Amino acid sequence: MTGPGAEGPGGATPARPEPVVFLHGMGETPQAWQEQVVALPEGHPALAPWLYGTRPGRDVDFDLESAAAAVVTELDRIGARRARLCGLSLGGTVALQVAISYPERVSRLVVCAAQVAPPKAVLAAQRAIFKLYPRKKLAAQGLDKDRLLAVMKAFGELDISADLTKVQVPTKVLIGANDKPNRPAAELIAQRITGAELIEVSGAGHTAHTDNPAAFNDLVIDFLTAE
Repeated sequence: MTGPGAEGPGGATPARPEPVVFLHGMGETPQAWQEQVVALPEGHPALAPWLYGTRPGRDVDFDLESAAAAVVTELDRIGARRARLCGLSLGGTVALQVAISYPERVSRLVVCAAQVAPPKAVLAAQRAIFKLYPRKKLAAQGLDKDRLLAVMKAFGELDISADLTKVQVPTKVLIGANDKPNRPAAELIAQRITGAELIEVSGAGHTAHTDNPAAFNDLVIDFLTAE
C-alpha cells in the first residue's frame, strides 16, 4: 500500500509520511476502505486492519480498550510513532478511544457515523435482524455471524461520551446526509471535541465511504495527508 520514497537533497531520504489507518465498521471487512486507500497520494502509507475481536477465526472477544490497544500495536509493528486515523461506525468509536487513551499516537482524526453511547433499543433491533440473517450469506461476505452478534452486544454497552473532551487533535466528524439515526451522536462528538468540524456527506447514508466514495474522499483525503 505504499510507494518507495525518493531521496532528498544530498542523498538523504526524507521522513516517511505518517500512515493513515482506516478502521472498518460493524458488518464490514477491511476491504471496505479500498476506494480510500487507492485515493491516497503515491507513497503515502496506509493500514486497514481488522478490528480486535471482529476477525473470523480468531477466538478473542471485542472490547473497546483492547481494540484501541491493538491499533497502537499495529503502529509499533511498522515503526510508526504517530498516525492519522479514519474510522466508520464501530471503527470510528475505536478511533476515538485511541485518541483518548493514546493521545501521543494520533495526529489527525476522521470519524464517520460513530457512536459514543449507542442506543440500546436500536442495537437490540439490529441484533434481532442479524439473528435471522443466513449464516452462509454472511460467510460469503467474509463475516462470522456469531462473532458479529457478540460484537454488537458488547458495542451496546459502551459509553465514552464523557471522555470526548480528552481528544485534542484536529478532527473531522462526518455524517451521511441520509443517516438520520447517527446524526445526534455526530453532533455530540463535534460539540465536545475542541475545534472539531461537522460535515455532511451528500448522497450517502450510514456507510458514506462506500455510498459516495468520491464525495467522502474529497472531504478527507487532503486532511488526512496534509503535512
